Amino acid sequence: MQIKILPAGLAAITLTLASPIALAQDRELVAPSEIMVGDELPGSFFATPAGDGPFPVIILLGGSEGNDGSARRKAPDLLAEGYAVLGLPYYSPVWGGREQKFPGLSAGFDAIPVDYLEAARDWLRARNDIDPDAIGILGGSKGAEMALLAGSYIDGFAAIAAIAPSDVVWEGWGPGTQSGAVTSFSWRGEPLPFVPYVGMGDEFANPSGPNGRPRLRLPHDRGR
Repeated sequence: MQIKILPAGLAAITLTLASPIALAQDRELVAPSEIMVGDELPGSFFATPAGDGPFPVIILLGGSEGNDGSARRKAPDLLAEGYAVLGLPYYSPVWGGREQKFPGLSAGFDAIPVDYLEAARDWLRARNDIDPDAIGILGGSKGAEMALLAGSYIDGFAAIAAIAPSDVVWEGWGPGTQSGAVTSFSWRGEPLPFVPYVGMGDEFANPSGPNGRPRLRLPHDRGR
């Protein structure tokens, strides 16, 4: 295994999955091969590149924005490199009174089950167009936090790539939650220990950053 620490808070843990097949000619936001996974993994989409497979596959996890937008933006580049992709939204927030995009998912970042990636792994392994020994995860921000947890708790992943991850589990948030009382992630139904934010509400109420923007690093630093 190769471990590489990148500058500016960017970290990645990589392990070669397999040699990708020849580049696909077309890079589309939605591949012709795309299917929706169904009720087991709400809002998740799966797509394969050109060719017959079996393909190496990358599970895509977005960040605190939730839903599937980040996965859909990354998918075309990976498909073009010969990887199948599973876009896996794991929470679907309700902000500003807007309707929840994926009602089957949590509306808050409250004890999101890391087990969800175990279900995704098993769904992929059951397919004959996927190499079961070449399943990787790519996560950014909160998705990177979740990806590293999956690599710690779940066997069967050939690679974990974490973009702007954390070395700890942080406090959760969302509708009906009390500050400092919930965790971001859970395992087997049990909430994982977490580091709380300190002063997050105050920072949003009275932003201390330039142009009236909150400095989100401050509540993290105080929490430590």
